[in-house]
Amino acid sequence: MSRLGLITIGQAPRPDIAADVQPLLGTTELVEAGALDGLAAGELAALAPGPGDELLVTKLADGTPVRVAHSRIMPRVASAANRALAAGADRVLVMCTAELASADLPAAVYTSEEILRPAVSALARGRRLGVVVPEDAQREQAHERWAASADTVQVGVADPYGPQATGEVVATCAALAESSELIVLDCMGYSAAMGSRARQQCGAAVVVARTLVVRVVLEALPSERSRRELA
Repeated sequence: MSRLGLITIGQAPRPDIAADVQPLLGTTELVEAGALDGLAAGELAALAPGPGDELLVTKLADGTPVRVAHSRIMPRVASAANRALAAGADRVLVMCTAELASADLPAAVYTSEEILRPAVSALARGRRLGVVVPEDAQREQAHERWAASADTVQVGVADPYGPQATGEVVATCAALAESSELIVLDCMGYSAAMGSRARQQCGAAVVVARTLVVRVVLEALPSERSRRELA
């Protein structure tokens, strides 16, 4: 049986992500690990973003949202990826849409950004792009990251972890749809259900990052026959 490793930049397991991924897996087994696994409160506080740090938003195992600095999380992402490989994962996907240093990761590990951005760029050709991010502080970096992907880029904000998350996502997508033809939910916190609701109500095409990248990486998993031949 093939095994797909999923790495969250927060803590594993992530039942919210697994709920969207499991229907896509077929016979593939899921292996989860988190960059923040096993950390105490003081250790988590040391990873918080300071002035000038790129902000990333994720969740702890108990569902609590947490903010971490991009520059401080990468060594822990690499460690979590190696744990998933040691647990038997054939390929590993880092479930974060930020730009991560893929050169620091084993060859069998993919970052979501290196899959998501080219795919959305191809889909956005000749169209106006809307981007949804979790925090207002991420607007500028999101605009810079996506500026080359479409003729125009508009960025909106919706908290994927708040009590009214789906409503926020729908409202933000509706606002973006006034000037955008394709919208990408640019965080792994946004669920397939949020994307479906937004698609139905705003009229624009909506890309859900977590399901798009998993679908692509599943194509790279070995068949059972090839696993037996390599054994």
